[in-house]
Amino acid sequence: MGSTLPLPNLSLEHIELLETVGYNDVRALARADAGGLEAEIQRANKVLKFPKGVPSIEEIEGWIMTAREQVGEAKEEIKTTSAMPHEPSVPVALAPQGVMRVAIPLPASIILDHGVQMAEIPAADEFVTRELERPAPPATSHLPKAETTRSILIAGGGEAEPKLGIDRERIKPLNEAPVVSRNQAIDRPLTKDEERIALIRTPREKTNRGKSPNSRRYIRGVLHTHPVRIWLGALSTLLVMISLPLAVVSAALLMLSREMEDVFGWVPKWFLAFPALLLLAAVFYLIFGMQGSCRICGQKLFMHRHHRKNIKAHTLPGLGYVIPLCLHILLFRWFRCTHCGTPVRLKE
Repeated sequence: MGSTLPLPNLSLEHIELLETVGYNDVRALARADAGGLEAEIQRANKVLKFPKGVPSIEEIEGWIMTAREQVGEAKEEIKTTSAMPHEPSVPVALAPQGVMRVAIPLPASIILDHGVQMAEIPAADEFVTRELERPAPPATSHLPKAETTRSILIAGGGEAEPKLGIDRERIKPLNEAPVVSRNQAIDRPLTKDEERIALIRTPREKTNRGKSPNSRRYIRGVLHTHPVRIWLGALSTLLVMISLPLAVVSAALLMLSREMEDVFGWVPKWFLAFPALLLLAAVFYLIFGMQGSCRICGQKLFMHRHHRKNIKAHTLPGLGYVIPLCLHILLFRWFRCTHCGTPVRLKE
């Protein structure tokens, strides 16, 4: 059981051919697959152009059987696979772990037979490293080191003077700093823009003077952009709600007084004022009520919508949300939005 390739049915050209594709001893040839070996030889022949061409599949099967008999393995049927281009079943002489050979070593006799000059052979790395599956190292950020301004200690002892001209006598500890009260006024006068922003956020000091913060009369919230339109919208909406049933009842009584004068003759003529009031209130509602919206969320205030209202919305049992909202606006000049719950005021 030798360690070289010479077999009884192998010529010198066949031995060089097998060594070219990586089968350097009998054991490697005994473990080979006939179809895979044929595919490797055909692939090598495309590059090297062997003088005698590629051996047949029967010859390759005979080499493998002879190699198996020589190494003492049990005879088994050689499975021939299709000679489709694929990776070789036995890779060419693997290098240490993590490295794979990518260049096929050629015997000097093949180079001489083809007349290839040494200068024409390109130089290549014999091995190429292969990336192994390993956990990626944690990303680290390299921040530039800040320049330190520490004073340098002199060898003779003591601390050197700081580089910057800092007067240490002017530095005061924090416990001696003056405490600024929250209610202290700003020395400089506010600009127009600052006054406008401050007025939008909070009302004037005289507006809530003498009022309890827990009272409904205490005006709070942000200032609405159109307070007059919101007030007129609340008034017109409330008039529509009140005059609508009165107008319907008065119109019916007036019609009955004409048809049944003996029974409804007591109905006065001034009941016509209720339908007229409804018409006038409807016109104001179309102008102001339907256009009234919240400054914050932009939702309509005086129109009923089927959705879940805010928990802080104004409401009364049996009256819903619109009528209590109108009453609150007319009485207290501020309200909470039915939809977002934000307090909005109409008074500066």
